[in-house]
Amino acid sequence: MGASPLSAVWRPVRGRVVVKMPYDPSDRRGNRWWLHEQLGARIRLEYAGGKWTLARTHLRLVVTGLAERFGHVHVHLDYLENQRCDVRCQEALGNDCVCQCAGQFHGGADYQRSWIQVGETALIAANPATRRAHMLVRPD
Repeated sequence: MGASPLSAVWRPVRGRVVVKMPYDPSDRRGNRWWLHEQLGARIRLEYAGGKWTLARTHLRLVVTGLAERFGHVHVHLDYLENQRCDVRCQEALGNDCVCQCAGQFHGGADYQRSWIQVGETALIAANPATRRAHMLVRPD
């Protein structure tokens, strides 16, 4: 059995989500059609250099869809280590977090041991830099 085709999603700190997915010549409808089926007919897709870009709000749907379609997807999420995390992050409902908690607190996750609360809402950590988290997502 051969290797699975590579599918990957990258969410930079700023800007649109980048999606790389293999082209299947046997599917005459193509990847543009598939992305519109997954994300809606009205989304704005851009294609250049073998990669698609799309709005950040579609991150979760495209990751789930790619995992189901190809068996797995590599997900790269960039975070800013010098962006203060705050207790509002813990209460967040969306999934677009770029603060230094790297999504660990987002939506109510537990506190990391090295975080210090300063003031009523702010949390801080040392060593500011950009960090990238990588996950391999498979369908349920």
